[in-house]
Amino acid sequence: MKKWLKYLPPLVMSGVAVFIIYFLFSLYEKQESVVIHTHTSSHEVESLKNSEDSWLKSLAKTKLAKSTYAVNEAELKFEIKEIASKGTLYTLRVSLLDPYEQFCLEEELKRYGFEHIFSKNDKNINVLIYSDSKERLDSLVKDLKNYKISSKIEPYSKDN
Repeated sequence: MKKWLKYLPPLVMSGVAVFIIYFLFSLYEKQESVVIHTHTSSHEVESLKNSEDSWLKSLAKTKLAKSTYAVNEAELKFEIKEIASKGTLYTLRVSLLDPYEQFCLEEELKRYGFEHIFSKNDKNINVLIYSDSKERLDSLVKDLKNYKISSKIEPYSKDN
C-alpha cells in the first residue's frame, strides 16, 4: 500500500498535465483565422458605407418598447420652497469676485441672517436679499468694504 501511495501524486500530476495540453489543443483548433484585407477598391468602400447607413437608418426607425441605456441614470428631485419672509426684496450688486471674496460675502450674509439668492452675469454678481431694514443692508455694505469688496444696494426691479 505504501508503494502505491508513493506513485499516486506523480500520476495525478501527469493526468492534469495531459488534460491541460488536450484542452489547449482543442482551443487552438477551434480558433478561426482572421484575414485582413489591406487593399479595397473604392466600390467596396462605398458599399460598406451604404450598408452601414442602411443598418443605422433601420435601427433608428425601430421602436423598442422596453429599452435601457448603457449608462447609469440618476434622478434629482428638488423641493422648491417659496421664501416666506417679511420684508422687501433688494438687489446687492457686487463686482466679480475671486473665490476668497465670494467666501467672505457668503459668510457675511450668513452672519446677518439674510435670506438670499445668488445670480451671476458677465460683469457682476447680483444677490437678491429679503430684508426688513435698509439700515442692516447699509451695515452689510460697510462690512463688505472691510474685505475690499465693492458693492451697492438697490431696491429690486425685474429689469436688472
